[in-house]
Amino acid sequence: MEVLGATASVAALVDLSVKVTSLLVQYSKDVRRATADIERIKSELTELKSAWDNVKKLLDGPNGKRLAASQNFAIALEDSRSRLEDLEKTLDPGTGRSALRKLGVRLKWPLDKKDVGKTIQDLASCTQMISLGLLVDQAYVPPSLDV
Repeated sequence: MEVLGATASVAALVDLSVKVTSLLVQYSKDVRRATADIERIKSELTELKSAWDNVKKLLDGPNGKRLAASQNFAIALEDSRSRLEDLEKTLDPGTGRSALRKLGVRLKWPLDKKDVGKTIQDLASCTQMISLGLLVDQAYVPPSLDV
């Protein structure tokens, strides 16, 4: 994967995570009993976003093109994107939200405990895959170009 492609992927993932976080915030207002689940998912999203930011920083750095493990982030980034898109579809009630509110109907939290656990596990897995690649590349110390 080229560095620019990875950087663009990270930027798209950050945008997607903002959308999912926004949906989680809306649910936290509408669904009181799901607050703990929502906070756990938001926390895992924060960790994943931090890993993406580290990837972007590393790839944009002076040695980004020479770091082999970081060039293989395509799988982890695609996995992250896919899982976030699935979560966004699950959480997004569509355009009927305002109509439901006018009728006095509250949103129902769409995830049960098992789904929340799987979602958190999946996001943590993506974070671990990205972090492992970062560790591999950070352990590599490129030869000094100064002579």
